Amino acid sequence: MVEPSFSFFGLTIRWYGIFIASGGVLAFNIIEKQSKKYQLSTSQLNKMSVYAVIGGFLGARMWHLATDWHLYANNLIEIFAIWRGGMSIFGAVAGGLVALVIYSRRSRVKFWKMSDLLIFGLPLGQIVGRLGNWVNGELYGLPTNLPWKLFVAPENRLAGFETASYYHPLFLYEIILLSIFLIFVWLRETRAKNSWQVGSGKLTLLFIAYYSFIRILLDFLRLDKATAFGSQIGINQVVCIIAFLTVVIIWKRRYKKP
Repeated sequence: MVEPSFSFFGLTIRWYGIFIASGGVLAFNIIEKQSKKYQLSTSQLNKMSVYAVIGGFLGARMWHLATDWHLYANNLIEIFAIWRGGMSIFGAVAGGLVALVIYSRRSRVKFWKMSDLLIFGLPLGQIVGRLGNWVNGELYGLPTNLPWKLFVAPENRLAGFETASYYHPLFLYEIILLSIFLIFVWLRETRAKNSWQVGSGKLTLLFIAYYSFIRILLDFLRLDKATAFGSQIGINQVVCIIAFLTVVIIWKRRYKKP
């Protein structure tokens, strides 16, 4: 297991932050290369990115705090300890999209154009960012003895599972499934006959539906989820079900054939 941090000239550097930052840089590079196709100027791209990053960052932290407030209620200073993890992808996506809506109204750049462009880089950013969860010893599932089982150090095991050594590597499952989506998008978009109309919104809706579906399934294996209504269903799973159904409704209304 990789240590979550290392020392560099007396400074403590956490791998989680490195992976998150690296994911953001790689995502931006891909988005930048696609921006011409989406007819966005350099200025518009930069402003869009600033809005998305700020909105995504705030949304990611606020969502985590809202769903896992019990972890911070007795130690409020921990709210600011972002280097220890605690960033929700649901909040990041929601916050980023809200930020794009705000920028769209101010700049008159179409929202769907920006959101579709964002989806080109978002999955790669998530993939790299999930490696940060691995280094932190988090985002694992139920105990398992499958060949690809993940060893979790005793200090990172959740209460009630102290005696179990091996778990489902949920971060790895998500990396694989996001890679499949990324490959599908690039294969489709690089073939003119199969590519969707630029800024149609289909890419955005497809990603939301796809990611919602895989999280509904994967979260059944998750141990540290906040549950809803006193059941075994996670709050994020409920959100994903609503998001998936909303996408289906929007897709039918927006793209129905005359």
